[in-house]
Amino acid sequence: MVFVDLLFRTPCFRSWLHREDYKFENEVDDVVAEGPTSSFSFRNHRPKRYLALLGFKDRNLEDEYLEDLARSKKASVFVGYAIAIVLFFVGSFLDSLQQIRMNKAIEEFTTEQRAKLGEYEYGGSMTAKENTPIALTMAFLVIGLAATVVINLSKSVHQKRLVLNLCSLVFTLYIALMGYFFSWSWNVENYVYGVGAWPIVLTVYILSPLLALMSMQLPSSITFQLMSLVSIVFLLILPLVQNMFAEFSHENWMQSLDPVWVDECNDDLEGACVQDWKFKVVFPYVLLWTMVVGISVVSEIQDRENRRAWENKRVMEVQMEKLAESAKKREEYLVEEHKKKEDTIIEMFKSF
Repeated sequence: MVFVDLLFRTPCFRSWLHREDYKFENEVDDVVAEGPTSSFSFRNHRPKRYLALLGFKDRNLEDEYLEDLARSKKASVFVGYAIAIVLFFVGSFLDSLQQIRMNKAIEEFTTEQRAKLGEYEYGGSMTAKENTPIALTMAFLVIGLAATVVINLSKSVHQKRLVLNLCSLVFTLYIALMGYFFSWSWNVENYVYGVGAWPIVLTVYILSPLLALMSMQLPSSITFQLMSLVSIVFLLILPLVQNMFAEFSHENWMQSLDPVWVDECNDDLEGACVQDWKFKVVFPYVLLWTMVVGISVVSEIQDRENRRAWENKRVMEVQMEKLAESAKKREEYLVEEHKKKEDTIIEMFKSF
Protein backbone atom coordinates (compact mmCIF):
# COMPACT_ATOMS: atom_id res chain seq x y z
CA MET A 1 0.00 0.00 0.00
CA VAL A 2 0.97 3.62 -0.31
CA PHE A 3 1.67 3.81 3.43
CA VAL A 4 4.26 1.04 3.19
CA ASP A 5 5.88 2.77 0.21
CA LEU A 6 6.04 6.04 2.14
CA LEU A 7 7.52 4.22 5.12
CA PHE A 8 10.30 2.79 2.96
CA ARG A 9 11.04 6.29 1.67
CA THR A 10 11.72 7.70 5.12
CA PRO A 11 15.42 8.56 5.66
CA CYS A 12 15.85 5.80 8.23
CA PHE A 13 14.49 2.96 6.07
CA ARG A 14 15.98 4.38 2.89
CA SER A 15 19.50 4.45 4.34
CA TRP A 16 19.00 0.93 5.69
CA LEU A 17 17.85 -0.37 2.29
CA HIS A 18 20.58 1.45 0.35
CA ARG A 19 23.28 -1.23 0.08
CA GLU A 20 24.90 -0.44 -3.25
CA ASP A 21 26.14 2.52 -5.29
CA TYR A 22 25.73 1.33 -8.84
CA LYS A 23 27.00 3.20 -11.88
CA PHE A 24 26.22 1.93 -15.36
CA GLU A 25 29.24 3.82 -16.71
CA ASN A 26 31.64 1.93 -14.46
CA GLU A 27 30.07 -1.44 -15.20
CA VAL A 28 30.21 -0.87 -18.96
CA ASP A 29 33.89 0.06 -18.65
CA ASP A 30 34.52 -3.13 -16.68
CA VAL A 31 32.78 -5.22 -19.32
CA VAL A 32 34.82 -3.59 -22.09
CA ALA A 33 37.99 -4.22 -20.12
CA GLU A 34 37.15 -7.91 -19.85
CA GLY A 35 37.44 -8.29 -23.60
CA PRO A 36 35.25 -8.97 -26.63
CA THR A 37 33.93 -12.26 -25.25
CA SER A 38 32.35 -10.53 -22.28
CA SER A 39 28.67 -9.70 -22.17
CA PHE A 40 26.70 -7.34 -19.98
CA SER A 41 24.15 -10.06 -19.47
CA PHE A 42 26.44 -11.63 -16.86
CA ARG A 43 24.70 -11.46 -13.53
CA ASN A 44 27.62 -9.95 -11.64
CA HIS A 45 27.47 -6.84 -13.82
CA ARG A 46 23.80 -6.12 -13.28
CA PRO A 47 22.47 -4.03 -10.39
CA LYS A 48 21.60 -6.18 -7.41
CA ARG A 49 17.99 -6.59 -6.33
CA TYR A 50 16.31 -7.56 -3.10
CA LEU A 51 14.47 -10.85 -3.17
CA ALA A 52 11.57 -9.49 -1.12
CA LEU A 53 9.99 -7.25 -3.78
CA LEU A 54 11.90 -4.18 -2.59
CA GLY A 55 13.60 -3.43 -5.89
CA PHE A 56 17.22 -2.44 -6.41
CA LYS A 57 19.65 -2.27 -3.52
CA ASP A 58 20.74 1.09 -4.90
CA ARG A 59 17.76 3.21 -3.85
CA ASN A 60 18.74 6.06 -6.16
CA LEU A 61 18.69 3.58 -9.01
CA GLU A 62 15.28 2.36 -7.82
CA ASP A 63 13.93 5.92 -7.97
CA GLU A 64 15.35 6.33 -11.46
CA TYR A 65 13.72 3.10 -12.59
CA LEU A 66 10.32 3.97 -11.10
CA GLU A 67 10.44 7.36 -12.78
CA ASP A 68 11.15 5.75 -16.14
CA LEU A 69 8.44 3.13 -15.53
CA ALA A 70 5.83 5.78 -14.79
CA ARG A 71 6.72 7.66 -17.97
CA SER A 72 6.96 4.67 -20.29
CA LYS A 73 3.93 2.72 -19.02
CA LYS A 74 1.45 5.57 -18.67
CA ALA A 75 -0.75 4.07 -21.41
CA SER A 76 -0.97 0.83 -19.42
CA VAL A 77 -2.04 2.76 -16.34
CA PHE A 78 -4.75 4.58 -18.31
CA VAL A 79 -6.04 1.29 -19.73
CA GLY A 80 -6.02 -0.29 -16.27
CA TYR A 81 -8.08 2.53 -14.79
CA ALA A 82 -10.51 2.29 -17.72
CA ILE A 83 -10.93 -1.47 -17.21
CA ALA A 84 -11.49 -1.05 -13.47
CA ILE A 85 -14.04 1.73 -13.98
CA VAL A 86 -15.97 -0.19 -16.64
CA LEU A 87 -16.06 -3.43 -14.62
CA PHE A 88 -17.15 -1.57 -11.50
CA PHE A 89 -19.75 0.44 -13.42
CA VAL A 90 -21.42 -2.53 -15.12
CA GLY A 91 -21.29 -4.53 -11.89
CA SER A 92 -21.68 -2.96 -8.47
CA PHE A 93 -22.56 0.56 -9.64
CA LEU A 94 -25.45 -0.37 -11.93
CA ASP A 95 -26.59 -2.99 -9.43
CA SER A 96 -26.83 -0.35 -6.70
CA LEU A 97 -28.76 1.99 -8.99
CA GLN A 98 -31.35 -0.60 -9.94
CA GLN A 99 -31.79 -1.55 -6.26
CA ILE A 100 -32.80 1.97 -5.21
CA ARG A 101 -36.47 1.17 -5.72
CA MET A 102 -36.21 -1.97 -3.58
CA ASN A 103 -34.22 -0.20 -0.87
CA LYS A 104 -36.76 2.59 -0.62
CA ALA A 105 -39.49 -0.01 -0.25
CA ILE A 106 -37.54 -1.74 2.54
CA GLU A 107 -37.22 1.59 4.34
CA GLU A 108 -41.03 1.67 4.54
CA PHE A 109 -41.24 -1.81 6.08
CA THR A 110 -42.84 -2.23 9.46
CA THR A 111 -40.85 -3.43 12.46
CA GLU A 112 -42.25 -6.93 12.02
CA GLN A 113 -41.28 -7.03 8.35
CA ARG A 114 -37.76 -5.86 9.13
CA ALA A 115 -37.47 -8.46 11.87
CA LYS A 116 -37.98 -11.17 9.27
CA LEU A 117 -35.01 -9.75 7.36
CA GLY A 118 -32.82 -9.45 10.45
CA GLU A 119 -30.14 -11.78 9.15
CA TYR A 120 -29.50 -9.39 6.25
CA GLU A 121 -28.60 -6.46 8.54
CA TYR A 122 -31.14 -4.10 7.01
CA GLY A 123 -31.44 -0.95 9.05
CA GLY A 124 -31.63 2.82 8.74
CA SER A 125 -31.63 4.31 5.27
CA MET A 126 -30.83 1.40 2.98
CA THR A 127 -30.42 3.73 0.01
CA ALA A 128 -27.68 5.70 1.74
CA LYS A 129 -26.14 2.62 3.33
CA GLU A 130 -25.66 0.91 -0.01
CA ASN A 131 -25.14 3.79 -2.40
CA THR A 132 -22.67 5.84 -0.35
CA PRO A 133 -19.72 3.38 -0.45
CA ILE A 134 -20.49 2.52 -4.08
CA ALA A 135 -20.61 6.18 -5.12
CA LEU A 136 -17.42 6.99 -3.20
CA THR A 137 -15.62 4.06 -4.79
CA MET A 138 -16.61 5.16 -8.28
CA ALA A 139 -15.58 8.72 -7.46
CA PHE A 140 -12.14 7.62 -6.26
CA LEU A 141 -11.57 5.57 -9.41
CA VAL A 142 -12.55 8.46 -11.68
CA ILE A 143 -10.53 10.96 -9.64
CA GLY A 144 -7.55 8.62 -9.76
CA LEU A 145 -7.75 8.44 -13.55
CA ALA A 146 -8.18 12.22 -13.86
CA ALA A 147 -5.29 12.92 -11.49
CA THR A 148 -3.09 10.50 -13.43
CA VAL A 149 -3.83 12.36 -16.66
CA VAL A 150 -3.08 15.71 -15.00
CA ILE A 151 0.21 14.50 -13.52
CA ASN A 152 1.38 13.11 -16.85
CA LEU A 153 0.43 16.24 -18.78
CA SER A 154 1.65 18.75 -16.22
CA LYS A 155 5.10 20.20 -16.84
CA SER A 156 5.34 21.44 -13.26
CA VAL A 157 5.17 17.91 -11.83
CA HIS A 158 8.62 16.48 -12.47
CA GLN A 159 8.24 13.26 -10.48
CA LYS A 160 5.88 11.25 -12.64
CA ARG A 161 6.34 8.25 -10.35
CA LEU A 162 3.72 9.87 -8.12
CA VAL A 163 1.28 8.14 -10.47
CA LEU A 164 2.37 4.79 -9.04
CA ASN A 165 1.74 5.92 -5.46
CA LEU A 166 -1.62 7.31 -6.56
CA CYS A 167 -2.61 3.92 -8.01
CA SER A 168 -1.68 2.27 -4.75
CA LEU A 169 -3.76 4.78 -2.78
CA VAL A 170 -6.81 4.53 -5.06
CA PHE A 171 -6.97 0.74 -4.97
CA THR A 172 -6.32 0.70 -1.22
CA LEU A 173 -9.34 2.95 -0.78
CA TYR A 174 -11.27 0.66 -3.12
CA ILE A 175 -10.48 -2.34 -0.93
CA ALA A 176 -11.40 -0.43 2.24
CA LEU A 177 -14.75 0.86 0.95
CA MET A 178 -15.79 -2.38 -0.71
CA GLY A 179 -14.66 -4.28 2.36
CA TYR A 180 -17.09 -2.24 4.45
CA PHE A 181 -19.82 -2.74 1.86
CA PHE A 182 -19.27 -6.49 1.70
CA SER A 183 -19.12 -6.84 5.50
CA TRP A 184 -22.88 -6.28 5.78
CA SER A 185 -24.13 -7.15 2.28
CA TRP A 186 -22.38 -10.49 1.80
CA ASN A 187 -25.59 -12.54 2.07
CA VAL A 188 -28.02 -10.09 0.45
CA GLU A 189 -27.77 -11.86 -2.90
CA ASN A 190 -28.67 -15.26 -1.44
CA TYR A 191 -32.25 -14.94 -2.64
CA VAL A 192 -30.89 -14.81 -6.20
CA TYR A 193 -27.89 -17.15 -6.19
CA GLY A 194 -28.84 -19.37 -3.28
CA VAL A 195 -27.37 -19.95 0.16
CA GLY A 196 -23.58 -19.75 0.28
CA ALA A 197 -23.36 -17.44 -2.72
CA TRP A 198 -20.96 -14.95 -1.13
CA PRO A 199 -17.92 -16.25 -3.09
CA ILE A 200 -19.87 -15.65 -6.31
CA VAL A 201 -20.70 -12.11 -5.18
CA LEU A 202 -17.04 -11.53 -4.36
CA THR A 203 -15.91 -12.82 -7.73
CA VAL A 204 -18.48 -11.08 -9.92
CA TYR A 205 -19.17 -7.79 -8.15
CA ILE A 206 -16.52 -6.95 -5.58
CA LEU A 207 -13.12 -8.09 -6.82
CA SER A 208 -13.51 -8.26 -10.60
CA PRO A 209 -12.31 -4.62 -11.09
CA LEU A 210 -8.99 -5.62 -9.52
CA LEU A 211 -8.25 -7.68 -12.63
CA ALA A 212 -7.18 -4.34 -14.09
CA LEU A 213 -3.99 -4.59 -12.04
CA MET A 214 -2.73 -7.22 -14.47
CA SER A 215 -2.62 -4.67 -17.29
CA MET A 216 -1.28 -1.68 -15.35
CA GLN A 217 2.29 -3.05 -15.07
CA LEU A 218 2.80 -1.56 -11.62
CA PRO A 219 5.88 -2.47 -9.59
CA SER A 220 5.43 -5.94 -8.16
CA SER A 221 5.79 -4.56 -4.63
CA ILE A 222 2.63 -2.45 -5.02
CA THR A 223 0.63 -5.27 -6.61
CA PHE A 224 1.77 -7.75 -3.97
CA GLN A 225 0.77 -5.40 -1.16
CA LEU A 226 -2.67 -4.87 -2.69
CA MET A 227 -3.23 -8.59 -3.25
CA SER A 228 -2.12 -9.32 0.31
CA LEU A 229 -4.65 -6.80 1.57
CA VAL A 230 -7.36 -8.40 -0.58
CA SER A 231 -6.53 -11.83 0.81
CA ILE A 232 -6.53 -10.66 4.41
CA VAL A 233 -9.72 -8.58 4.20
CA PHE A 234 -11.98 -10.48 1.80
CA LEU A 235 -10.76 -14.05 2.01
CA LEU A 236 -9.79 -14.37 5.68
CA ILE A 237 -10.94 -11.71 8.15
CA LEU A 238 -14.46 -11.00 6.85
CA PRO A 239 -15.38 -14.67 6.24
CA LEU A 240 -14.16 -15.59 9.72
CA VAL A 241 -15.72 -12.63 11.54
CA GLN A 242 -19.06 -12.96 9.75
CA ASN A 243 -18.97 -16.77 9.97
CA MET A 244 -19.45 -17.06 6.22
CA PHE A 245 -17.94 -20.53 6.01
CA ALA A 246 -20.91 -21.82 8.01
CA GLU A 247 -22.96 -21.31 4.85
CA PHE A 248 -21.37 -24.44 3.40
CA SER A 249 -23.46 -26.73 5.60
CA HIS A 250 -25.69 -29.74 5.03
CA GLU A 251 -28.74 -27.77 6.17
CA ASN A 252 -28.12 -25.05 3.61
CA TRP A 253 -27.68 -27.69 0.96
CA MET A 254 -31.16 -28.97 1.76
CA GLN A 255 -32.59 -25.44 1.50
CA SER A 256 -30.99 -24.75 -1.86
CA LEU A 257 -31.82 -28.14 -3.36
CA ASP A 258 -34.04 -28.04 -6.40
CA PRO A 259 -37.40 -29.75 -5.68
CA VAL A 260 -36.80 -32.03 -8.64
CA TRP A 261 -33.78 -33.50 -6.85
CA VAL A 262 -35.32 -33.82 -3.37
CA ASP A 263 -36.38 -37.42 -3.92
CA GLU A 264 -33.30 -38.30 -5.96
CA CYS A 265 -30.61 -37.00 -3.58
CA ASN A 266 -31.23 -39.38 -0.71
CA ASP A 267 -29.88 -42.59 0.71
CA ASP A 268 -26.76 -43.65 -1.19
CA LEU A 269 -26.84 -40.64 -3.53
CA GLU A 270 -27.05 -38.03 -0.79
CA GLY A 271 -23.32 -38.00 -0.10
CA ALA A 272 -22.51 -37.49 -3.76
CA CYS A 273 -25.09 -34.70 -4.05
CA VAL A 274 -23.71 -32.88 -1.00
CA GLN A 275 -20.16 -33.21 -2.30
CA ASP A 276 -21.17 -31.89 -5.72
CA TRP A 277 -23.01 -28.92 -4.18
CA LYS A 278 -20.14 -28.01 -1.86
CA PHE A 279 -17.62 -28.22 -4.68
CA LYS A 280 -19.64 -25.87 -6.88
CA VAL A 281 -20.24 -23.44 -4.02
CA VAL A 282 -16.66 -23.44 -2.75
CA PHE A 283 -15.08 -23.31 -6.22
CA PRO A 284 -15.51 -19.50 -6.61
CA TYR A 285 -13.70 -19.06 -3.28
CA VAL A 286 -10.80 -21.19 -4.51
CA LEU A 287 -10.90 -19.27 -7.79
CA LEU A 288 -10.42 -16.02 -5.88
CA TRP A 289 -7.27 -17.35 -4.24
CA THR A 290 -6.07 -18.44 -7.68
CA MET A 291 -6.79 -14.96 -9.04
CA VAL A 292 -4.89 -13.29 -6.20
CA VAL A 293 -1.86 -15.53 -6.64
CA GLY A 294 -2.04 -15.25 -10.43
CA ILE A 295 -2.12 -11.45 -10.41
CA SER A 296 0.86 -11.38 -8.04
CA VAL A 297 2.86 -13.81 -10.18
CA VAL A 298 2.07 -11.98 -13.43
CA SER A 299 3.04 -8.68 -11.81
CA GLU A 300 6.37 -10.11 -10.66
CA ILE A 301 7.12 -11.44 -14.15
CA GLN A 302 6.21 -8.10 -15.72
CA ASP A 303 8.33 -6.25 -13.18
CA ARG A 304 11.36 -8.43 -13.89
CA GLU A 305 10.97 -7.93 -17.63
CA ASN A 306 10.51 -4.18 -17.23
CA ARG A 307 13.61 -3.92 -15.05
CA ARG A 308 15.66 -5.99 -17.49
CA ALA A 309 14.48 -3.84 -20.42
CA TRP A 310 15.29 -0.66 -18.50
CA GLU A 311 18.77 -1.95 -17.64
CA ASN A 312 19.42 -2.77 -21.29
CA LYS A 313 18.19 0.67 -22.32
CA ARG A 314 20.48 2.37 -19.82
CA VAL A 315 23.43 0.30 -21.06
CA MET A 316 22.70 1.33 -24.64
CA GLU A 317 22.48 4.97 -23.58
CA VAL A 318 25.84 4.73 -21.83
CA GLN A 319 27.38 3.00 -24.83
CA MET A 320 26.02 5.69 -27.16
CA GLU A 321 27.43 8.38 -24.89
CA LYS A 322 30.81 6.69 -24.88
CA LEU A 323 30.73 6.27 -28.66
CA ALA A 324 29.87 9.94 -29.06
CA GLU A 325 32.65 10.89 -26.66
CA SER A 326 35.09 8.63 -28.50
CA ALA A 327 34.07 10.09 -31.86
CA LYS A 328 34.53 13.59 -30.51
CA LYS A 329 37.99 12.78 -29.18
CA ARG A 330 38.93 11.16 -32.47
CA GLU A 331 37.76 14.23 -34.35
CA GLU A 332 39.75 16.48 -32.04
CA TYR A 333 42.79 14.25 -32.50
CA LEU A 334 42.48 14.35 -36.29
CA VAL A 335 42.08 18.13 -36.26
CA GLU A 336 45.13 18.45 -34.05
CA GLU A 337 47.16 16.12 -36.27
CA HIS A 338 46.06 18.02 -39.35
CA LYS A 339 47.12 21.27 -37.72
CA LYS A 340 50.49 19.80 -36.82
CA LYS A 341 51.03 18.73 -40.42
CA GLU A 342 50.11 22.19 -41.66
CA ASP A 343 52.50 23.76 -39.17
CA THR A 344 55.25 21.38 -40.27
CA ILE A 345 54.72 22.23 -43.94
CA ILE A 346 54.73 25.95 -43.17
CA GLU A 347 57.96 25.59 -41.21
CA MET A 348 59.51 23.68 -44.11
CA PHE A 349 58.65 26.48 -46.56
CA LYS A 350 59.97 29.09 -44.17
CA SER A 351 63.29 27.27 -43.92
CA PHE A 352 63.93 27.58 -47.71
